[in-house]
Amino acid sequence: MTTQPEALRLADELTEAISGYPDPTDLESKAAAELRRLHAENEALRSELRIEQTISFRVQMQQYAAQRDELLEALISLMYWDNGRSEFDRAREVILRVKGGAL
Repeated sequence: MTTQPEALRLADELTEAISGYPDPTDLESKAAAELRRLHAENEALRSELRIEQTISFRVQMQQYAAQRDELLEALISLMYWDNGRSEFDRAREVILRVKGGAL
């Protein structure tokens, strides 16, 4: 079974020789060419959209990382004032894990 897109399958069918009519009519040839052109344009647009979505996703991830870093620094500043109290041990552990190093 072929996975050919429907537009290309129809274009092929329009230009396929049939009994008594070995050559496609001018209208069939033009219709087939237009189907192929539209299919190619559609594929190019889909590809462009995927690229734009990927770029948008990367920009959003960079923004999230910057926000995370800013929040982490704010938490570290707050932890500075805890004077080593044990009730903040869990918070310190999480901050150290996220930051990946010393406070």
